[in-house]
Amino acid sequence: MKKTKRKNFWKYLVGGASLTTFMFIFQACYGTPQDMHPDVLIQGQVTSSQDGSAIPDIKIKFNDDNQYAMTDSNGNFAFYTYERDAYNLIFEDIDSTNNGAYQSKDTSIVSDESEINLNIALDEVER
Repeated sequence: MKKTKRKNFWKYLVGGASLTTFMFIFQACYGTPQDMHPDVLIQGQVTSSQDGSAIPDIKIKFNDDNQYAMTDSNGNFAFYTYERDAYNLIFEDIDSTNNGAYQSKDTSIVSDESEINLNIALDEVER
């Protein structure tokens, strides 16, 4: 009786491990639904329209999603999103204490390219 319990234990353990392995391989080969869209790289730089200097810490929200990117210390940004008919971007200054205050800017891009390069100039808020 003890051998039967031990044999069943190993049978279930090996069967469960095999099923888990099969599911990982299946997902690796066929991906998940969000991987079915071609990716598009949107990148660029945000600068001041007054003097052309790079603006760090600008938040770029896109397509009314919860996704966003931030500009680095050189004003550069880059993010991947899936291919769409149009890309709606909102550039917001969320830290006006470090670099001055800049007005938000909305822009819409229609492109079928897999890589989109943007140079955005923001106006300073008048005080």
